[in-house]
Amino acid sequence: MNERREIEILLAQYREAYECLRQHSRFMWQVHSLAVVISGGLIVASFAYIKEANLWWVRDAVLLIAGVVTTSLLIAMKKHRYFADSEAWALSHLEDELETKRIQRTTRVERDKKREDNSKPEYWNEQKPEDKGCKFEVFFAKRSADRWLGNALLLLLAIIITIFVINTVIGVTS
Repeated sequence: MNERREIEILLAQYREAYECLRQHSRFMWQVHSLAVVISGGLIVASFAYIKEANLWWVRDAVLLIAGVVTTSLLIAMKKHRYFADSEAWALSHLEDELETKRIQRTTRVERDKKREDNSKPEYWNEQKPEDKGCKFEVFFAKRSADRWLGNALLLLLAIIITIFVINTVIGVTS
């Protein structure tokens, strides 16, 4: 295969990996919103529309659905994160293969900047989050946003389970 054809193939792979990275990143952020809206709506609906005490089991069924939906979307978010990381890794290696500058894709510069050939300048923001702002701002700037949102979904799931248990105990004892 001639060199020009090989470069065309690498560029096509790069475009495909970049588009997949964009899609997975977009889905990662949409999943959180979807989980909060659906679960919140089901929790509100279970108490706003099912008011009779003897229908506690219907409320529990709605809360169980909210828990299953939240768990499923949490798993989907983690999968999208895994594939986004894989595609970012592939893009970095394709940039090396094409002998071009690497593009920064995360705030963890030290980890991402590791490369055998440091001769080429890179597209990096050398300023670290701790170089800017007060301690409060620095604390949040250094954190991974998708991990925080994943933990928020875990908290939402814990709240749903707690409401489910309390509702069941009150329903059974009344």
